[in-house]
Amino acid sequence: MGLLDKAEKTQVKNRFQEKNNSETYSQILLKKVLSLKPTIDYGANLFHLLIKEFELSKAVLFYKKENNLFLNLYSIGYDVTTNNRLRLNRNFFSNSEIQESLKRKEPFSITDFSCFKNYFSKREYGLIENIHIIPFISQNEMIAFLIITEWKNFIPDNWSEMLNLVSKKTSDILFKSRMALIESVEENHTGNTQTDIILKIKSKLENNLSESFYLIRMDLSSLIQTLSQTSDLTAANIKSEIVSVFKTMSGVEAELYELPLNRIVLIQNTSRIPDIDLFLHQLSASLPLLYTNLKETPDLEKSIFIFEEDSSLEDLLKDLI
Repeated sequence: MGLLDKAEKTQVKNRFQEKNNSETYSQILLKKVLSLKPTIDYGANLFHLLIKEFELSKAVLFYKKENNLFLNLYSIGYDVTTNNRLRLNRNFFSNSEIQESLKRKEPFSITDFSCFKNYFSKREYGLIENIHIIPFISQNEMIAFLIITEWKNFIPDNWSEMLNLVSKKTSDILFKSRMALIESVEENHTGNTQTDIILKIKSKLENNLSESFYLIRMDLSSLIQTLSQTSDLTAANIKSEIVSVFKTMSGVEAELYELPLNRIVLIQNTSRIPDIDLFLHQLSASLPLLYTNLKETPDLEKSIFIFEEDSSLEDLLKDLI
C-alpha cells in the first residue's frame, strides 16, 4: 500500500471514529433506525441501513425458523456456495464460546471461528480475520442475529456499543415484521384445487357485477428458479414470501390466489389502481428489498385481464386459468 493510500485510509478512519465517538452520531443513527417503517420488508431495510452506516463488506442476517433453525435471511459479499451453506442448526450453538457469549445478550466477537468452517466455502473461510455477532432479542429469546466478517475500511472502536443500541431498538419490530409475513403467508395460502379457485373467483366477481376489476396473472417460475440458485430457502418458501409481500402491498381489499405451476392471480378493483403499469412496477421493485441477491428489479411475466359488467365471465376464466 502506497503512502497516498495509507493517508487516505487514515483520514477515513479518523472521520468515522470522530463521528462514532460523538453523542451526536448516536442520535443521528438512532433517528435513521427509528425512521424505518415496520413493514414486512423491515428486515431488508434495516440490513441495508447497517451495511451503509457501518460500511460492511461481508455480513449476513439470520432469522430463527422452527426447530431452532436459523436461515440466511439477507447477506452481502459472499459467494453462492457460502450463501447456500449459511443455514445454522441447534448444534452450532453448542460451541462453548458462542454459548457463553450469547448469555450476555449483547454484541460480541469470537477468536476461534472454526465452528463456522462448514458453513463457508474454502475461499471465504480462508479470508476471515474476525467475526462479530450481534444478537436480536425479543420476548427474552434470540429471534435473529447479525454476523459481520469484513468491514470496508476498519472496525470502529465502539462497534459493540453502537450495534447494541440498534439491536435493542429494533428487535421487537423485526420479530413482528417476520411474524406478520408468516401469518400473511398462512392466511393467503389457499391449498385449494383449481376448481376451488375458479369458484372463489366466480363468487367474487358475480357478487360485484356493477364494479370493474383487474385480474393480474403472474408467472413466478423464472424468478423462483433464479432466487433458488442463490438462496437456501426452498422454492415453496420463496413463493410464499413473494405472495405475502404482493398481498400486503395490494391492500386488504385485494384477493390473491396461488395457481398451479408457480403462477398467481391478483384481483383488485380498478378504482384502486389508477396506474396499472406503475402498480406492477412497484410490486416488482419490492423484490430486491426482500432478496439482496436480486441485483435489479425483475421483469415478471404477466397478463392483465379486466372484468366489467358486460364481460363474459366464462371466457375470462378460461383465459385466466
